[in-house]
Amino acid sequence: TDVEEYVHRCGRTARMTTEGDALLFVMPHEEPYIQLLDSHGLKLKALPIDSLRSVVKKREGGIRGNIELDEQFLSLQRGLEDIVATVPEAADYARDGYISFTRAYSTYPKSCKRIFHPKALHLGHLAASFALREQPQKIKTAQRRSRARDEEHRNKFHNQRKRKENPSRPTIKRFKTDAKFNADRLLGFSGLAGT
Repeated sequence: TDVEEYVHRCGRTARMTTEGDALLFVMPHEEPYIQLLDSHGLKLKALPIDSLRSVVKKREGGIRGNIELDEQFLSLQRGLEDIVATVPEAADYARDGYISFTRAYSTYPKSCKRIFHPKALHLGHLAASFALREQPQKIKTAQRRSRARDEEHRNKFHNQRKRKENPSRPTIKRFKTDAKFNADRLLGFSGLAGT
């Protein structure tokens, strides 16, 4: 079952005789999963969202301090989005993660479909969680273009390496030309010959 798989994955965080920790992030509509785990004897300790604030540098200042922390979280989000927007490799990782997540979400067993239903996802918010500024429907198109670019680079590198390994092999250059030019060339006519 899905619960057994979750327990197995958590168990993999511990090696040999050492202990391991596992974090489970759930969206509000996924909270029934915690009760499902509880019904199988797994007791989870909830960490309030405010506990994440401890990873952001705190400033003194009462109520204003909370506003500044929120601004720091927004600044962190914008910084990550800037990286993804300007570093192609980071964008590829973010898109791959987004697509992998959405695909995995639709493969949950029937017993968990009521909790993890793909239609319950807000794809715009999900994309933002991967620091993507693109609209969700444009992410797959961008990923395809990125993969095509990578394939082109791989082929170019592969061909260059082949030429270095076998320099005696002549390089064949192909030119695109129109059919009339080719016919004139084959027949020995100059470019002024009949139509």
